[in-house]
Amino acid sequence: MGVTGFAADDWLRDERQIDFELADHRRILALVTFAHGAAKIDRLVRALRDLVDAHADDRRPVPRIPNPSQLRTEQAMLPRDAFFTGSEIVAAEKTSGRVSPELITPYPPGVPVLAPGEVVPKAILDYLREIMAAGAFVEGAADQSLDRFRVVAR
Repeated sequence: MGVTGFAADDWLRDERQIDFELADHRRILALVTFAHGAAKIDRLVRALRDLVDAHADDRRPVPRIPNPSQLRTEQAMLPRDAFFTGSEIVAAEKTSGRVSPELITPYPPGVPVLAPGEVVPKAILDYLREIMAAGAFVEGAADQSLDRFRVVAR
């Protein structure tokens, strides 16, 4: 559809008062159980059709998420040492190749992409910015805008 799962989730909540179990940059996940009757399922289907109709002309690119192999990190220090060692705040452009003292986790999916002691690769910086622009929330970063990062002092 050209709409992120975040945007779809927001629209369905605001316009049709339907909450989803999970939304990410590409999808929404409805939790349907035996406790939901035919009327609730019909309401969900109508809301999804309305979503498609409401966004028929939106055709925006959906964020491209890197291959997991591109998000691999190198452990340069023990996590405890990185966490408790002195740190400094640097511009995002100067973060690549530095060691993170923070546990940085985008939600969803809620899986950390950086742990204390890991070297920050440029691919992770790009990934964090892309997913945040799509509507994700990044937990653990000293600067929630991701303009600056905390790194282990040299």
